[in-house]
Amino acid sequence: MDNYYYIDLESSRLNELNIDLLKFGIEFVYEGELTEAEIDKELGNLSYCGGDLDPQSLEDLESLIDSKNKKIYFTDIDKAQYFTEYLRNKTGRIYSIKNEENVDWSQQWKEHYKTIDLKFRNLKIVPSWEKKHNNKDEIYIYPGQGFGTGTHETSRQCLEILLDLENKKIEKILDFGCGSGILGIGHQKQFSSHGTYYDIDNAAVENTAINLELNELTDYKILKSEQKEEILKNSYNLVFANILKHVILEEAEFLLDLKTDYIIFSGILIDQKQEIIDYFSNRNCIKVSERIENDWVAILMKRS
Repeated sequence: MDNYYYIDLESSRLNELNIDLLKFGIEFVYEGELTEAEIDKELGNLSYCGGDLDPQSLEDLESLIDSKNKKIYFTDIDKAQYFTEYLRNKTGRIYSIKNEENVDWSQQWKEHYKTIDLKFRNLKIVPSWEKKHNNKDEIYIYPGQGFGTGTHETSRQCLEILLDLENKKIEKILDFGCGSGILGIGHQKQFSSHGTYYDIDNAAVENTAINLELNELTDYKILKSEQKEEILKNSYNLVFANILKHVILEEAEFLLDLKTDYIIFSGILIDQKQEIIDYFSNRNCIKVSERIENDWVAILMKRS
């Protein structure tokens, strides 16, 4: 099979017609997808940071996806033409048939994930399949289910804002809500620090473990949700908290109980920035600096 043929059909029209698609010999229906901006907006509003979405939030996301156009796929051009003729008779509108080459998606997705140059030192984020040898200026990532592949503003901001700590002695770091572990790995490779990684999502924890091995690091500890209290037993020079605004506030007392010198808050939309600054400024934290990219901001704060 070398090609697929597909017809773009509005979700509302498909629901209105209530068609039994199997009778037309379709192969499958592509339900549509959300853009990164739409995901950011929706999950930012939902305050999602790993783990399972609550039923209402999941329903809201599914409704948004369901509103997108559908792609009705065929492998037989004659069946595709018959279906468009049916649509013309029912709606009075002519729908065109588009052609799409059949590709190996298990390999194709890799073409869309490339090396990312960061603005901190010479650091780059490199997909695992492009690793040639272990380089301290490269963070090797296997893009798995854990949030944080370096393509998002929040990951880049957290690493870029480290420029403001270059003259500070940072020997122990905590990546709180580590996702794929990018932030902690980046710091460990640049500064030979000890890293502690924590996330409530087991898929993220597993992805972090893979990435730590890829980067040939050994001086680290990974903690799962049930081990959260162990975090309090140690002290840190720096904590990464890239976990969205409402979760930052939910975890605020825990974060304030940590023995640390600095905290980088990220996953914050610009219109949420002042709330975070005000909250922690009233609790013995001082804003040092911030980084803004598009709708997102990272804030570096020092414990006073």
